Amino acid sequence: MKKYLFKIIIFFQFALTCTAQDWELKKNQEGVKVYTKSNANSPFDLLMAECEVNAGINQMLALIYDVSRHTEWVYNSVQSVLIKKNSTYDIIYYGETYAPWPVSNRDLVIHLTAFTDSITGICNITAISEPKLKPLVKGKIRIPRSVSKWKLIPINKQTTRVIYTLDIDPGGSLPSWLVNFASIEGPYLSFLKMRALLLK
Repeated sequence: MKKYLFKIIIFFQFALTCTAQDWELKKNQEGVKVYTKSNANSPFDLLMAECEVNAGINQMLALIYDVSRHTEWVYNSVQSVLIKKNSTYDIIYYGETYAPWPVSNRDLVIHLTAFTDSITGICNITAISEPKLKPLVKGKIRIPRSVSKWKLIPINKQTTRVIYTLDIDPGGSLPSWLVNFASIEGPYLSFLKMRALLLK
């Protein structure tokens, strides 16, 4: 009975995330789906990506919280450095993202926290930008707003469904249509690399 209720909870949480909010599927390749949705508060679209990985929740947490390895799988990551560790799953880190010339690289300061529900086993990770926690760096544009969320849903001990959402303003004077067009590839490539690393 408990196992049955658990599956119902997961199904409805996933259904509410993916269908009730009018997401539009933009890419569906190699088991990775990327959706967009217009943002009522910004010209930059909201993003959502989802896939299944051959890894448990703890493996996923270990990879996401090892910020020094973000350059191995996070799209266009140039550097990622831990600034402060408040607890195991409460950290602050600095990241830099490559942008092709003549656009300047972006950087950001992220507060990363995680909470796992003891009943469902679902882990929710939130990454919120804190742009004023580190002085501006010459030659880089500080991302003024970024809110990303990970929902890690255990399918079994070796399989996890990953749902990632992103609401971001990249800063500077980039046209929104260009950012919206280019942003679809980022989550897709990140998920492919993430899955590959988890298999090693």
